[in-house]
Amino acid sequence: MNNTEDALYKMLPLNELIRVDKLVTIHYFEFEKNYCFSGESHEFWEFLYVDKGEVEILAGEKGYKLQKGDIVFHPPEEFHSVKANGVTAPNIMVVSFDCSNAHMNFFIENKILNLSTFQIEILGKILCEGERTFSTNLHSGYKELLKKDITDEFASEQLIKLYIELLLIDIIRSGIKNENCSRIDNVVKEKMENDVVEQIINYMTENVYNNFTFDFICERFYIGKTHLKTLFKKKTNESVMAYFQKLKIEEAKKLIREKKYNFSQIAELLGFESIHYFSRCFKKLTNMTPSEYATSIKSRVHKATTS
Repeated sequence: MNNTEDALYKMLPLNELIRVDKLVTIHYFEFEKNYCFSGESHEFWEFLYVDKGEVEILAGEKGYKLQKGDIVFHPPEEFHSVKANGVTAPNIMVVSFDCSNAHMNFFIENKILNLSTFQIEILGKILCEGERTFSTNLHSGYKELLKKDITDEFASEQLIKLYIELLLIDIIRSGIKNENCSRIDNVVKEKMENDVVEQIINYMTENVYNNFTFDFICERFYIGKTHLKTLFKKKTNESVMAYFQKLKIEEAKKLIREKKYNFSQIAELLGFESIHYFSRCFKKLTNMTPSEYATSIKSRVHKATTS
């Protein structure tokens, strides 16, 4: 082949408009009908597909209802939570991954979609390859990290990457929107927010004799600091830790009425750093010192009405 013939050929670079760089999780869950996940946010993309039943989700400040065949995309740093409807036990598939391509903006503008048969088949292939590739139980909890199986089949990781990219590309090409996926009304959204706050209050009430930080509560309930501050203030008109201290003082009042412990013992039981700090907190919330409360008509009336 001479130089003239060589000139007929040219290496043509292929554009990658959607490229999945890293995989974070693959999960398939079979939840109970009353399942509730209080929520989280993270620095990577995540999609949730409803394979059976129905779920209600929060995505940022908006609420949605998803039915079988629906998928929702959460962009990086978007707070999101999910709960079953209390009637049907749902099956859902969750995949999270890193992808920084600009064309992913499609999934911000078209968050809720209804998948075609072909796209659902791709999801099945992703799950199948995931089970071949990882030793992790893909049907376990959200926080379980993926671990590679040393016996995985040839190129299984690459196939997962290609299948996710194919799914994203095919969805963008089809440009489908789910007209039947209605946004949850304000009443349902309010209920979901109330459920999160109620779970946190119940946890603090059950652990009133323990001490923990605001950061611990955020980690325990998988919720961002800013979102929790705003949500808790909206529902209770107090901060999380101020509410927790209020619960401790209410418990202290009960212990004072029962007269089983002295003030120093009560302060220690409830995790106050000193009797002096306990007294300051008590007076701040009740306008009385512990001694004044113990001898007040109020404590005696309260004891009589609860005995």
